[in-house]
Amino acid sequence: MQKDERKAEVLCDFFSSVFCTENDTVFPVLSHKECDAASTPPNFDLDDIINRLKKLNINKSPGPDSIHPRILYETADQIAYPLKLIFESCFYNKCLPSEWKYANITPIYKKGSRSDPGYYRPVSLTSIVCKLMESIIRDSIMAHFKTNKLFTNKQFGFIKGRSTTLQLLQILDKWTELLESGGQVDVVYTDLEKSI
Repeated sequence: MQKDERKAEVLCDFFSSVFCTENDTVFPVLSHKECDAASTPPNFDLDDIINRLKKLNINKSPGPDSIHPRILYETADQIAYPLKLIFESCFYNKCLPSEWKYANITPIYKKGSRSDPGYYRPVSLTSIVCKLMESIIRDSIMAHFKTNKLFTNKQFGFIKGRSTTLQLLQILDKWTELLESGGQVDVVYTDLEKSI
């Protein structure tokens, strides 16, 4: 067996061994919340697609479909309309091209011994075109959640304008206010990292 093939096999075996499948059969019961605004399908707007194509990082690697982001960036005005039709077809037919469901797994070295597979993390390179469609759908869902105030005010991170840095600043303000009024603050810090 070739040396590179052996390395790939070792990394594949390790990544497979630490992969976990979550139980998706039991979900917590959520309380009913009335929405002021109804949910609407995502709008695959031509100008929005062009804008997103022109914001692509052309230094990123292509996914398994081998469509490089530079090609998408350079041809944004020409391919935006065909992509719009593809996105609408995929969304309304509830079906994705099979090529969009594949990923190239690339091991990225973290630290420690380069010969130990535990010091590499797997990164999935997926179709950039599919990620573009996903971003439009995600933004539509996020807009619905924000309009209907479905996020708690304690939700930080993954929301534009509500970063984890803002969360730290807010909690520091609360602690400072409490300490200045003679109160006490007890804090427990944890850092969870799976040991290898």
